[in-house]
Amino acid sequence: MKNYRKEEEFVMDFEKIFESYGYEKIRLNTFEKYDTYFANKDMINENNLLKIMNPKGDLYVLRPDMTLPVVKYFSEQQADRGKFYYNDSVFRADKNGLEFNERKQVGIEYLGGENILSDVEVLDLAVQTLEKLDQNYILCISNTEFIKEMVNSVTEEKEERGRILEYLYRRSSDLENYLKNIGVGEEKVAKLLKLNRLFGNFEMVKETLYEMAMTNKQRQILEDLETVLKALDKKYSQKKIEIDFSISVALQYYNGLIFKGYISDIRKPVLSGGRYDKLVTRFGKDASALGFCLEIDNYFESIKRERTKIDYLLLYSDLENGFEAMEKAREYRKYGKTVRVLTEDKSQTLQELKEKYSIIQYF
Repeated sequence: MKNYRKEEEFVMDFEKIFESYGYEKIRLNTFEKYDTYFANKDMINENNLLKIMNPKGDLYVLRPDMTLPVVKYFSEQQADRGKFYYNDSVFRADKNGLEFNERKQVGIEYLGGENILSDVEVLDLAVQTLEKLDQNYILCISNTEFIKEMVNSVTEEKEERGRILEYLYRRSSDLENYLKNIGVGEEKVAKLLKLNRLFGNFEMVKETLYEMAMTNKQRQILEDLETVLKALDKKYSQKKIEIDFSISVALQYYNGLIFKGYISDIRKPVLSGGRYDKLVTRFGKDASALGFCLEIDNYFESIKRERTKIDYLLLYSDLENGFEAMEKAREYRKYGKTVRVLTEDKSQTLQELKEKYSIIQYF
């Protein structure tokens, strides 16, 4: 059963931070006209859409994300700038496409800001959000335009560009063979392979990145990124902000800065965001746009699933072995380990036990 009170108190902390930066809470319709999504079908996964027809025969969808409705709302306003935050639900199909799930999201959208300044502000808020979740966080940053410039310089074939991007995002060892098979020169192959392996704080990888830059646009991207990260470095440790060009996103949706946030013990990103100026242009406004979202439900589910795992389970078969197991448990606890001592239960399989305990020992 969900603890809604705990969740709402948790979210209120983020809302206070967003409001202190001048963001306005926005509430949007749960149902959006299907035409809105159909017009942007290259940016939206059609399989995520739950379609509903009203009594008049008009087709609607339960919103699968918050960004597109926020952009639509902004495009209908007279203002040139909008700073919004939300705490609302989105509705998507599960990975098998058989059921639809409601998921709670908290996030911000900064529309119409100055590019570098808005980058700094949004990344600053992303880091503050991660710090609220866990002090042991990493914010990974990339830039889609830098990657596309590099890939475009090695081939003009759209299909080949797509395959190279796929290999880059997967950090695939097949990248080198593929580049050679399509006739890419050794120097460019070497640069793409470096990009495939590149990871670390900006100061560590800066020299390599500038050496890899093939165009003036790439060099400008790096200069802007350096400006942004220097501003953040005054407040946060560079060790917690990493460059990672393997971040995978929908390239039709994002252009420029992209990022994902991770915290300890949870393998998947808990926060993701980026720049999506092209989407705003589709709604008739020439404005920059940048934002991120935190998947609240995913966070709480991951915490429950992964952080409740106990380090050791010591199983004993009789009383004598039970005392031995208890003595061993005391030893482990001295080193800060969590330990549970139980009598053997034949009704539970080893696989079931491994889902709850990291290490299982028998006495």
